Amino acid sequence: MSSPRRQPGLLEAIAEITDQASADLVAAEWGGRTLYLPAKLKSDHRLVELLGVQKATVICKEIGSGNVMVPMSDMAGPKKRRRLVAEMLDQDVSHSEAARTAGVHTRTVERVAAKQKRLSKRKATGAQGRLL
Repeated sequence: MSSPRRQPGLLEAIAEITDQASADLVAAEWGGRTLYLPAKLKSDHRLVELLGVQKATVICKEIGSGNVMVPMSDMAGPKKRRRLVAEMLDQDVSHSEAARTAGVHTRTVERVAAKQKRLSKRKATGAQGRLL
């Protein structure tokens, strides 16, 4: 049995209120951005479109109305995300596209690209990396 995934507070609350799949959808849609939870939901609210009226209503009731910052989810884990970025860079995908696909900031993509460049220089020259 796998251990439960570590996730930030709001997403954990949504998973407890509804289910993990709903928390994952909210993270994918609003991760790193603000989500407005109205006191009275309307059928055209994006949360209703994404999760359905019943789950969206429960979330708004339990969490309360107002603006909430949705954290970036730890869905794939940072190492897996960086590995995905590295693979995409090897395929000459743009930094912007790699960031969007992997769900990371473009600065993360730039750091991965810089690390790849340093490693390829070391391989080419046969230089040993720093020990400390």
